[in-house]
Amino acid sequence: MTHNPIRFPARLLPLGLALATLLLLIACTTPPKHEEEAAAAATPQVIAARQLAAGDYRGAAQLLLQQAAQAQPPQREDLQLGAAEALLRGGFTEDAARILEKLPPSGSAAYQTRLALAQARVFIGRQQPQAALQRLAAVSDSVPPEQMLAFNRTRADAYTAAGNHLESARERVWMDGLLEPSAQAGNHQAIWESLSKLPDAVLANMRTAAPPDVFSGWLELVETTRALRDSPPQLDIALAIWRERYPGHPAIPAFIDALQGRTQEITQSLQPEAHIAVLLPLSGALAEAGQAVRDGMLAAHFQTPDASPQRLRFYDTGPGLDRVWNLYQRAVSEGAQQVVGPLSKEAVATLAGAGTLTVPVLALNNLPDNKPAPAQLYQFSLSPEDEAEQVAARAWEDGHRRALVLVPENTMGQRVLQSFTQHWQALGGTLLDVQPYGSDQNTYSDSVIDLLKLNASTQRQQTLTRLLGQKPGFVPRVRQDADFVFLAGAPEQARSLLPLLRFHHAAQLPVYSTSQVYDSTSTATQNRDLDGLRFCDMPWMLPTAHPGTALRGEIARLWPARAQRYTRLYALGIDALQVLPNLRGLQDGSFSRHPGVTGDLYLDKDRRIHRELQWAQFINGQPSALPESAPGAATPSTTPQSPPQDITDEYPASTTQNSPSSAPGAAR
Repeated sequence: MTHNPIRFPARLLPLGLALATLLLLIACTTPPKHEEEAAAAATPQVIAARQLAAGDYRGAAQLLLQQAAQAQPPQREDLQLGAAEALLRGGFTEDAARILEKLPPSGSAAYQTRLALAQARVFIGRQQPQAALQRLAAVSDSVPPEQMLAFNRTRADAYTAAGNHLESARERVWMDGLLEPSAQAGNHQAIWESLSKLPDAVLANMRTAAPPDVFSGWLELVETTRALRDSPPQLDIALAIWRERYPGHPAIPAFIDALQGRTQEITQSLQPEAHIAVLLPLSGALAEAGQAVRDGMLAAHFQTPDASPQRLRFYDTGPGLDRVWNLYQRAVSEGAQQVVGPLSKEAVATLAGAGTLTVPVLALNNLPDNKPAPAQLYQFSLSPEDEAEQVAARAWEDGHRRALVLVPENTMGQRVLQSFTQHWQALGGTLLDVQPYGSDQNTYSDSVIDLLKLNASTQRQQTLTRLLGQKPGFVPRVRQDADFVFLAGAPEQARSLLPLLRFHHAAQLPVYSTSQVYDSTSTATQNRDLDGLRFCDMPWMLPTAHPGTALRGEIARLWPARAQRYTRLYALGIDALQVLPNLRGLQDGSFSRHPGVTGDLYLDKDRRIHRELQWAQFINGQPSALPESAPGAATPSTTPQSPPQDITDEYPASTTQNSPSSAPGAAR
């Protein structure tokens, strides 16, 4: 599609031609001198426009519908569509959808574009971005120039909702020339934030050769800032070179100047000797888990002692919850400028609801989804729900559209399933079937047979035998409608289920999983049955080069037993300490991501830290790194006891333990 560079006033575009006309009436109406004249001039159209300007979207929609009831086609449909657009602007998705369902699909090019945009907005509001993109594609070749901006903006929002940040940024680059100068600053920030969610490899691969274009300039700008953000003098030099390479780039001068200003402000605001209080359970049932996080922080702190400006002080939250708030207040009174912890979900919820947080807190677990975080509270956990979303995203990027799911029949399995399902369906994927499996491995075969619908094939063979009077040669036929299998479970469960999938004629189906499936202490011989399985995990766990490689070896030397059981918790402690100075930059968009050992870390609007993981595949029993996807069983007598359930949900120890949280049939 050709993008017309003609500029149209932004105030005329978001609600389409009908509502733009109403807004124009306000601008063109001369204020009357007397109240009587004002009353006479208050036509329904002017009143509706004023309601829109004041944010009374329901009122404006109601008035437009009243006018529509008295109008004839095509004015009636224009007014009804305007009412739906007003409701969408106010976030009343389903109310707008009921109006749109009754509108005719045909009309002028302008009407059809407005209708498609409104319907796409409904799909976005329903978290169905792929459906929105398909609806927009149907009119992409016939969009009138005056509606191009609204079209680009809607498509950018749909790409963002679908997690396709590359195309979202590209769309915003295209529409930049259609925006008024006052709106370009926000658009530039949106481009920056979208590209900041992409890994370095994608940024580098998408840049074009000389002569450099505007989009390549944005890609290189994100790369440069990400690489040098901790070295302000070098960043200043690199940005000066960037300005010379991209003269006339729309980011010059306003966005670049603001970016440098924010970076310098954040760097200067860091305390030369930041006092950090750490609230961890160093006694009680969670003591070993707390100690692993503590030791990870200390290992990171002493790795570069001369360069570390931080002073750490640890407080033992103990086995209960009654001490958490008192310890926080004590830490603040003793000079703490930042607080890390507590660790368990219950302790985080207790601290969040106890009182006003006067200094920032980086909690090492998440609040329940229905509990809003108070100001100053950041949340950082090794969330299995985040990993399930990344499985959905990777499978989609690999070209799969129809999923089968095997999950353990427990609470954790339900959490992972819900997260995967929501994200998969939002992408536009189809969930064909879900089969839970229990703790008894003798029942695994039944779950696989049901998932693959082999019973139906067997029934057909029995029917044929009755008809023929003899038993024909027969090979059970696995269902042909699936593209891949999402298998959630611990290593011992996957080692049983994956061979069953092959045995039951499903070897051609790719299988994806989360980090729970990988136990770094297991041998290649133990993992032979996992060959071919694809899974995501933190860089700390995989055979790839990353800044923490040497540190992991040192931790294994200092704490060999605990490092095996709680290796991921050591990584959590390392990243918790190292991301602290960057929280403000991650929040305001000055920094794109923090490259941590638990993954590439980024912050959402609710101040939750998310991790972009790496992908690997088992080959000859060993994990082998997968390239970036293209854009578009020990017994209780031999194994120590696992940490209690309230922490293993988010912070697994080695998955070889046979405990209530990691036994066959359970999830992390």
